[in-house]
Amino acid sequence: AALERGHITLTSRETCTGYLFPDLRDRWRCWPIFGTNLRKAHGDINVVHALTGSCNVFMYRLGQRLGVFELCDAFDRVGIGKPSGTGLMEEVRGINPTPSWLMAHRNAVASPGRARLFAIGQGELSMTPIQVANLMATYACGRYRPVTLVRGGPETPEWTLPGKAEHWDAIRRGIYGVVNDPDGTAYKHARLVHDRYVLCGKTGSATTMGWPTSYAISYADEAGVEQEQVVRAGAKRSAIERFVAQHPGVKVDSARVRIASRWPLVPPSSGSEHHAHAWFAGFLQETDSAGRPDWSREPRTAFAVLVEFGGSGGRVTGPLGKRIAEVLPLILGPELDIDAADVAGAYP
Repeated sequence: AALERGHITLTSRETCTGYLFPDLRDRWRCWPIFGTNLRKAHGDINVVHALTGSCNVFMYRLGQRLGVFELCDAFDRVGIGKPSGTGLMEEVRGINPTPSWLMAHRNAVASPGRARLFAIGQGELSMTPIQVANLMATYACGRYRPVTLVRGGPETPEWTLPGKAEHWDAIRRGIYGVVNDPDGTAYKHARLVHDRYVLCGKTGSATTMGWPTSYAISYADEAGVEQEQVVRAGAKRSAIERFVAQHPGVKVDSARVRIASRWPLVPPSSGSEHHAHAWFAGFLQETDSAGRPDWSREPRTAFAVLVEFGGSGGRVTGPLGKRIAEVLPLILGPELDIDAADVAGAYP
């Protein structure tokens, strides 16, 4: 979106010292270097290097330039906040946190800070694994269409996204570098050695709070004595409903209902107050005779890996992404052709 709308060019550069604001070193930082208290400082980088190294600071500045309006417009183009198209009753839309959504659900405005968060996939922005896999497919081909699960049905609509060929090429080279460049965040964990394909991908660690597992409800009993009862539930509304079913004559003030326990029980491994879901999403790109990505050949397969509360996208989901990339040619055949593959007997 930023390239298409002229907020940056392919030669634009940003300097990452590890912190967006050097005098505010407790916020708006780049990612932590594992096993240390240091933050990654990427130095002077362009968009390809920013993707390869997953530079928060570069993307924070990009988010500021775009703003929430333009970011959410770009999210809408690739199906975020919409049904994926599977038709399953369990499917959720995810959240495209538009200014109107923020006001309605958070009573909040579209601030520069939120634009920074959305630009790195944080804040109220929410996607399902199917949406993330489909987004990776969009990066691979430059087109978007909803997902379908039933073969032989009507063709789903597809549209080509705006942007010059060199913009898509830069994004693909950045995603390629994540796995195949020594500076990439998945190089140590997901690099694929294959005679026909390279793995292109993106790591992510999505900050999250632990899930509520029970709520403490304070109330006055029939004698007017203050009591507290712990109710097992994953949401405040469910906890109140269960409590009222047990105590039909007792009124509950939702302000006096608090989270009593969360899952996971263990503290975050990073030492911070928040957990993180570990992500890896990628696609297999065919190579030329020299083993380099042949960008003229359109990829056929994209996928996403999510480990809830897994922490590091590189260390935790990177190896799983590599294993999927190794297995896909065995399941689908060397052409990665689902129509030609004998999926039932291809892989035990």
